[in-house]
Amino acid sequence: MNAPAPIKALALAALLLLVGGAILQGARPDGRSDPVASVDNGGPRGLLLWGLLLDRAGVNRRTWYLDDDVVTTMNTTMAKKLVIVVPPPERTKMLPKEAEGLLALARAGAHIVVFCDGSKDRNDRLVTLLAPLGLRCDVDVDAPARTAAMVPGVPGPITIRDGVSLRLDPEKAGLLALSIGDNPLIADPAPVLARATVEAGDLTVVASVSVVANDGLVPADPERQSGASSAHLAFASWLLLGGGGNVDGDLVVVFDERHHLTRSKAVFMKALTEGPGAKVALACLLLLIPLSLLGLSPRKGELLDAGDGIDTSTSPDRVTALAALMARAGLPSSTASASASASSSPSSSSTLSSSRAAPPASSSGHS
Repeated sequence: MNAPAPIKALALAALLLLVGGAILQGARPDGRSDPVASVDNGGPRGLLLWGLLLDRAGVNRRTWYLDDDVVTTMNTTMAKKLVIVVPPPERTKMLPKEAEGLLALARAGAHIVVFCDGSKDRNDRLVTLLAPLGLRCDVDVDAPARTAAMVPGVPGPITIRDGVSLRLDPEKAGLLALSIGDNPLIADPAPVLARATVEAGDLTVVASVSVVANDGLVPADPERQSGASSAHLAFASWLLLGGGGNVDGDLVVVFDERHHLTRSKAVFMKALTEGPGAKVALACLLLLIPLSLLGLSPRKGELLDAGDGIDTSTSPDRVTALAALMARAGLPSSTASASASASSSPSSSSTLSSSRAAPPASSSGHS
């Protein structure tokens, strides 16, 4: 059975709203879900606390969500006071041109901090940035979940989780292993913190982002792990300052979160936030719903349709009965004929003719 046009229009509007809502939900940044390492994520593996601590210290903190953010907010003239934090990419890998852009800032004097992760997929998305420098993130599934490491200038050991370590190419110049994992269960400990000199700047790689994550800066049991928490806070400052100095307002810290979204979603978000097109489309959809509901009401003189859910097979009988009642009421035969002609069935016309032939005496006798 074919649905009426208003119902089809309403169904189409509902479908468009559902699909649009799904697209918007899919395009929304996953900053508030775990385990995304984002400054918008308040979950255990998020970086929200680190961002808030920087805000309290008066640090100029920014976030890159799209490539345009890099072009409009950064240049090489301010690179010497610039720190770029690159968390483990959640969705897309870093393109060669993006990696070259970061290294260009490093050559101009910027300090870049890159974090590995316990997920091999996330680490693979950093290859274009780390491989040219001779660095690689390595995940050992058989390694202990936690490894302690001492960092020069940081009071107390830091804890590296997820069984991640670093691999340094011995043939590459300018590489330095700053800290080696210390765990008695590991026969051959590997570096967990390394630095590559890039002309006027440098690039520091940390084996795991868990050190500066929310649950790393504020442990679940502060009374038992207050030492680790203090060491991680000091280490977070050490990373931004390149191993010395104080965090102050002259520092510009940028969290590069361009790769937490797929590129198609990033383009969609850009189109959604720029220009009135999306708002106009949404307004049209909202107007379409009440107009479709108004279209469901029948209009005067509208013929019955099989799609209206009414049994049209009884319509001629109803018209015949109506004509008979009109004839009994003494209405002119022309009126009865006009009423009868409203029926499209030939059988109803013959029935109406026989009704007009009924003697009026029965009507007067009945009254």
